[in-house]
Amino acid sequence: MSTKSKKEMQESLLTAMAAWEQLAATDEFAGYTLVQFKAVVEPALEARRRLDELALEFNRWLVAREKADDQAWAEYQKVVHGMRAHPKHGDNSALIRAQGYVTDMDRASGLTRVSSATESSTTTETLNPATATVTSPA
Repeated sequence: MSTKSKKEMQESLLTAMAAWEQLAATDEFAGYTLVQFKAVVEPALEARRRLDELALEFNRWLVAREKADDQAWAEYQKVVHGMRAHPKHGDNSALIRAQGYVTDMDRASGLTRVSSATESSTTTETLNPATATVTSPA
């Protein structure tokens, strides 16, 4: 197998065929005429052309999907805001909860209180610099 990249192989094939056609069109090499060699090489070149076309088409579809996703997301947000503003449903409705949103009623307040029993059971540790050991008050 060649150490050339696929792109370099293609360039070498095209260069060789162009040179052969310009400088020795009627000569045979390795048992091939120029027409026969082109017939042998054509499937590789055709596959490369087709892959290039597919890559362009793939990129066009990626751009189209991106635009469609942006538009769909904008419309989705409008619909969700409409559901939240609807008098029959609203922010705390089962409809909003079913879509995976945490409703205001389900949301924890975030307030936590530490009981005095847990405060007294915790011990503080101090570092004794002289011995470089950790000691706990007794």
